[in-house]
Amino acid sequence: MKYQTKMRGLILGMLVLVCTNSQAQEATYLSKLQIEKVYDADKDEYVRVSHQWDEQKFKIEREYFALELTGDTTYAKVWWAYYGKSESGSECYYTEKDLYKICVNYELDHVNIYSDSKDGRFQKIWKLTQLYTLD
Repeated sequence: MKYQTKMRGLILGMLVLVCTNSQAQEATYLSKLQIEKVYDADKDEYVRVSHQWDEQKFKIEREYFALELTGDTTYAKVWWAYYGKSESGSECYYTEKDLYKICVNYELDHVNIYSDSKDGRFQKIWKLTQLYTLD
């Protein structure tokens, strides 16, 4: 529960953002699995620090990504701008001041939310996977 509160707080911190055009497939999704990774400079790779089966609803819209708040039916919106496709085929978006990067991969069934940029590298990844379309 502490992990969920921490990550939702992180997402809520992105609310003061500017919107522009995106390429997203608009829908409401349900994620069944959440994975958190942090960058390990000694290994030069991201290392998994938590893995939990828990449902998380979110919306992908043309102008924003929205995460459902705990025990509520309201969503916290994060305005984003389309950046381009990554090497893995994910559609990537950046938030204002490049604080967060959100990459959606419909073929591989996951969303990666990158945060805490330091020296040009994001230090944390929150992965939502096992996705189901709700509408």
